[in-house]
Amino acid sequence: MSEAVAAAIRAELAWYIEGATEQVASKGPAPEIVTICLQSDEPLDYALLADRLAGTFIRAVPVADCKSKTVEGDFGMFSGMTYWFDENGARADMLAVNRVLCSTPRRCVVDINSLGAGNTYEVRRLDKGWKVTETWQRWIV
Repeated sequence: MSEAVAAAIRAELAWYIEGATEQVASKGPAPEIVTICLQSDEPLDYALLADRLAGTFIRAVPVADCKSKTVEGDFGMFSGMTYWFDENGARADMLAVNRVLCSTPRRCVVDINSLGAGNTYEVRRLDKGWKVTETWQRWIV
């Protein structure tokens, strides 16, 4: 299950992974490692997640290890914004794994919500690991 979630996180944050990888390839400044406070009702193996996310510039930690601060105000479509911080007080982001449903040992559906959208990822175990094979957007702000 954690491997399927790692594949879904890689797909969710592909834009960041690609940009950071290009930055390294162009000998630019070192990209920032992004900490993701991961909320999940499913039991996740964070050591395995770290292994599967190695080289992506993403570090996933349980949301329980993070702190948050909500600021009320006028943020366009939002009446408040919640800011997240890792265990050291550095800015972080938050993703919620809302559902992991594995119909077979080689096929799972993972729902991930972020600040402004919710996506569903169909993930399959192929010869060289878990890969996202389909994506659906469930909602968007």
